[in-house]
Amino acid sequence: MKILLIQQPYLTKYRLPVFEELAKDYKTYVLASMDKSYGVDDLTSSLFTFIEAKEVSFFNKKFFWQEKLVSTFLQKKPDVLFLSANPRYISNWVLLLLSIAFGTKVVLHGQGFYDKDVGFFRKSLANLYSFLCHQYLCYTDTCKISLKGTRLFKKSVTVENSIVNNYPVCHKTINTGILYIGRLREGSNLKLLLEIMPELNRLHRAELFVVGDGADSSSLIEQYKNCPFIHFEGEIYDGKTISEISEGCCLGCYPGNAGLSVLHFMSLSLPPVIHSSLREHMGPEPSYVNHEFDGFYFEKGDKDSLFGVLHNALSNKKNLEQMQLNAFKKYKTITEPSLASRIKRVLSNQ
Repeated sequence: MKILLIQQPYLTKYRLPVFEELAKDYKTYVLASMDKSYGVDDLTSSLFTFIEAKEVSFFNKKFFWQEKLVSTFLQKKPDVLFLSANPRYISNWVLLLLSIAFGTKVVLHGQGFYDKDVGFFRKSLANLYSFLCHQYLCYTDTCKISLKGTRLFKKSVTVENSIVNNYPVCHKTINTGILYIGRLREGSNLKLLLEIMPELNRLHRAELFVVGDGADSSSLIEQYKNCPFIHFEGEIYDGKTISEISEGCCLGCYPGNAGLSVLHFMSLSLPPVIHSSLREHMGPEPSYVNHEFDGFYFEKGDKDSLFGVLHNALSNKKNLEQMQLNAFKKYKTITEPSLASRIKRVLSNQ
């Protein structure tokens, strides 16, 4: 069985099924830092071997080094190396150079330049990646398009940066709940949504369910303790529990810079409501949203715009019901076949 060495910045819960499926065809080693805020605090049994590779930062956290990466590469001598395409990880550059020396196949996984202008430096970076890797796997089509005009574009393949919800909700009755999933911290902009909830509750009996925890949680809970229509559910990693909470909702909303939460909402048949400044989001996944077909856009940071979108959506329940079906169909399209299956297809061609 061929050896596959996977590097990740952090071990995340939503990636575990991907690694386990890959491990059925490859002797798989996963190296990553571990932080329980990513949903994994213990990994006792798995099909793959996990090696904690702690992250060390320097130059004011502009660059990073992951311990044990180089030594594990030299010890295991993998047939295939799967790396996240983050140029700030110096340890990854060392592995790329070692791969040339050892004749190791390299697959990079990244976001391209979807949120950046492609100037001379980034074009040169892409061309260098093209020389060092055999294939570049893009999170979304928008990521691949951003590589046009570089040599890396010819080596790029879209595999969709997807999550699998083991408790999807494929159809729902129209309720008036709004679901938020994510950390309560700077950048989530949850306050924008909280501030308009009293009026939405008055007009539509709308309720807000907040799933997540973070630096701002205590102050927000205290501030809105007298609002019975706002429910702070806390940090929940159990997919079944989140799905049960979503049954009382008709929309998902992430008022700040979103990422995979967009796909999570769609897996629950909840049209996502996100801001329209796509290049400012945490990831490329918000590009999945087709405005007023399977989700909604509002103007970033504009409370009136967010209120208008939610008010109009809640006022047209027949249209919203169709959008819920469309959102779930989009989720199925993105996640079938699975991310691991798409990766294996690429690896088998190496």
